[in-house]
Amino acid sequence: KTHLTTNFYFGQQVFIMRDNKIAEKTISRIILEKEKGKECCKLLLEYDNAYTKATDVFATKEELVESLMKE
Repeated sequence: KTHLTTNFYFGQQVFIMRDNKIAEKTISRIILEKEKGKECCKLLLEYDNAYTKATDVFATKEELVESLMKE
């Protein structure tokens, strides 16, 4: 039996980089899956046609900016 978890939730406002700008989006669907023994969380954001990896999405603008500063 496998239990996958995420800190994201349906309807949550999140932030992502789009066209070199910070975009605020709403999570409309979450998929948790296990591929080759590794957990993967994919998010469908409002008005998007494709899923986005959870590693590219941030709960706050501050977290997004911090990740950009590390690069």
